Amino acid sequence: QYGYTGTISTSWRSQNEGGDKLAHAVATQLLVWETIVGERDADFNKVGTGGKDAICDQVSTGHPLYSQIMSYYNSMAASVQKHSKLPSFLSKTPGSAQEIELEWDGSKYTVTLTDSNNVLSGYKFSSNDSGVQFSVSGNKLTITAEKAPSDGLTITAEKTAQRKGVITWTDGVYGPNGKLQDIVTYAQSVNDPVKGYLNIKVSYGSAKIVKTSEDGKVEGISFTITGNGVNKTVQTGEGGVIQIDNLTPGVYTVIEQAYD
Repeated sequence: QYGYTGTISTSWRSQNEGGDKLAHAVATQLLVWETIVGERDADFNKVGTGGKDAICDQVSTGHPLYSQIMSYYNSMAASVQKHSKLPSFLSKTPGSAQEIELEWDGSKYTVTLTDSNNVLSGYKFSSNDSGVQFSVSGNKLTITAEKAPSDGLTITAEKTAQRKGVITWTDGVYGPNGKLQDIVTYAQSVNDPVKGYLNIKVSYGSAKIVKTSEDGKVEGISFTITGNGVNKTVQTGEGGVIQIDNLTPGVYTVIEQAYD
């Protein structure tokens, strides 16, 4: 995805126009070898090898292209590390996703999340609830909804990565002396999407009703509560109190039933 993907020429020299391409190709080879021998971990971070740097030590610091090689080397390593890194508030699987609570600000439910990994750009966000909206500004993601979303709604973030021209390095042998590694590039479009997940919720609430009456009869009075999937009849208890729990945010209608 980020390595050198052009042609290879035996006429390249550090002194001619092929020097830059040569530096890029060598840097790519160094990173391939580091991966193979175990100097890179699953996140492409450099692994400590007891003070040894077996691969990079193969290039002399006195090499005329040394600075160019290492510039490509560091740039490509950073690109690979960033490629699969998720924003800090996302998880790689839906099951491990954290749950974030939206809060009512007077007109809508909203939350703003900050990405401490600074990789938010390029990600697109979606959910099964069309009423949930997303806005990205710098390293901040704002999620809003005019109506309370369903409990445990999962947000999916996806970054698409596509590149044409892929380099393939094999561990076979090639060349007249049987000691040269073969290199192949081909113009194939390759997709390597990166996905992350986040769950959002709005906390359930309660409604408390206190019945009063001139004759003091406040217990055993029936009320019907309707709205947001709720349709129940309840009776007042001691002191004329009704407590209805586990209500999703929204509008409810409370009707006192006829009493003789």
